[in-house]
Amino acid sequence: MEIKDRIATIIEQEGISQVEFSKATGIKTSTLSHVLTGRNNASNEVLTKIFAAYPAYREKWIIDGIEPMLYSDEELQEREANKTLFSSTTTANNEMSSTQTSQRAEPTLHKASTLSFSNVPPVHNRSKVTKIIIYFDDNTFQTFIPSDE
Repeated sequence: MEIKDRIATIIEQEGISQVEFSKATGIKTSTLSHVLTGRNNASNEVLTKIFAAYPAYREKWIIDGIEPMLYSDEELQEREANKTLFSSTTTANNEMSSTQTSQRAEPTLHKASTLSFSNVPPVHNRSKVTKIIIYFDDNTFQTFIPSDE
C-alpha cells in the first residue's frame, strides 16, 4: 500500500468525500486528486496538512505504513498535553510574532530580517550567502537576509 492508498483510506474511514477532505485539510482539490491518482507524490506540505487536520492517524502509518493506523485515546491526550506544554514553554514560540504563530495548516510569509554573517566563510571565492530560510514544524518559516557589511 502506498501513501496515496493510505490517504484514500483516511478519507474512507472518516466517511467523507474528497472535497470535504480538501476543505478539512486546506489541500486544493486538484492537488488531492493528483496525489490520489498517483500523478503526483504527496509533498511535505500535503502531509503536514493531513497530520494537522487528522491527528488521530499515526504519521508513521501515513508515510511508511507502519501499524497501528491510529493513536489510542491515551496517546492522543498525551500528544495534546505535550503540544500544549511545549508550545507554551519554548523560548522560540514565546519570541515569535503573532503572524508566525498563525494556524498550522496555512503557511505564513514573514518579513525578512537582517543579520550580519561576517564569520560565515564563503563556499567559493566568489560565493556568498544571499538568503537563509528556516522552516518550523508548525508550517511557518522565517527568512534571513545578510546585511551588506
